Amino acid sequence: MKRLSVNFDRYQQKNRAQATGVAAQSDVQQSRGRGHRSKVTCRGDIDDKTIVYLCNQYLRAEYGRRGAVAVQAVRIHGSVVVIAVESALWAQEIWMRRAAIVRHINELCGAEVLTKVIAEVR
Repeated sequence: MKRLSVNFDRYQQKNRAQATGVAAQSDVQQSRGRGHRSKVTCRGDIDDKTIVYLCNQYLRAEYGRRGAVAVQAVRIHGSVVVIAVESALWAQEIWMRRAAIVRHINELCGAEVLTKVIAEVR
């Protein structure tokens, strides 16, 4: 849990730097290769990309390296997070743990940013 909050703090610092227009050299180099920027919507201090990042970090901490490959948060629709899974077995696991996932992410964010989790088989 401590490691996850430390990563979240670093991620927030990076987002604040980008919002103010001050970016580290490595951030500028990484953004050049993409060619386009995805649409980012904000909820106060926390944007959708941050919530997806937090979900992926939580899933990796919960299910390990093997689970991180099989289960990944891919997008947010309103207050619903969509998690892509490799099989029906992983979808069932996410379905059983959906309340814990929502509760944990909301606690990390300090606000109710998620209300529902949907698992999609890739």
